[in-house]
Amino acid sequence: MTYHSLSQDSGSDDSRRREEASQLVSMLEDHLEELTSSQREFVERMSEGGPVTVKQLFWLRDLWGKFQ
Repeated sequence: MTYHSLSQDSGSDDSRRREEASQLVSMLEDHLEELTSSQREFVERMSEGGPVTVKQLFWLRDLWGKFQ
C-alpha cells in the first residue's frame, strides 16, 4: 500500500474507509513500539472496527508514512 496525500481519494464510502483502515492497522501492528502512547491507543481503537472518518483514515495514512 502506498501513502496517500490529502489531495487523493479519502474513501468516499464507509466500507472502503474501513477496508483501508484495517489494512493500515495490520501493517502498523509490527511498529507499535515505535509509536507514542496516544498513537498506539489510536491504532488499537481502530483495530476494534466500526466506522472510520476521513480524518481517522488520514491519521492512519500519516502514521504508516513514517515507516515507508
